[in-house]
Amino acid sequence: MESPRFTYRAALERVRGGGVDADALDDQIARAGRRPSKTGFAVGTETPPEEVAGAVGSPALVRRSVRCVDGSPAAIETSYYPLDIASGTELETHGDIARGTINVLAELGHAQVRYVDDVAARMPSADEAAELGIGADIPVLRVDRTAFSTDRAIRVTRTVTVTGTGHGMPYRYEVGSSGAAS
Repeated sequence: MESPRFTYRAALERVRGGGVDADALDDQIARAGRRPSKTGFAVGTETPPEEVAGAVGSPALVRRSVRCVDGSPAAIETSYYPLDIASGTELETHGDIARGTINVLAELGHAQVRYVDDVAARMPSADEAAELGIGADIPVLRVDRTAFSTDRAIRVTRTVTVTGTGHGMPYRYEVGSSGAAS
């Protein structure tokens, strides 16, 4: 069963804090009166795709899950971390980290100061279609968010979400004030 579409306001990424035990996506889903969840959580070391390896090195620590809205798969999220930063740290633990990986990286001396998103539409792989519960003929949106400290890339998060159907999680970017210009 498909969930009604949920729009993720991607520019609202933030460090968890102020009593919020959820990342920006889960927080937005909950504030919309919906139910966020994650399934298929996995952690390990692997060779990332070539374009990701160029940013974080190879091999890399990988944290992966399927993000759900109201129990329906909405996105596959895979984060890659440089091994020299992540090896032997809490980032290797299985499951969600309540205070967030951005905070963990900051505590390790690698505070996130900016990020760059690369966005592309494409057809899903067979594995992606199965995980998202869609047909191979339904396009997906791939967003690679590369997070930087002051001197290097510290994380690449690849999010694959459904487009072109009533469910999925389109990204929206809003820049500037929502108030009227005077």
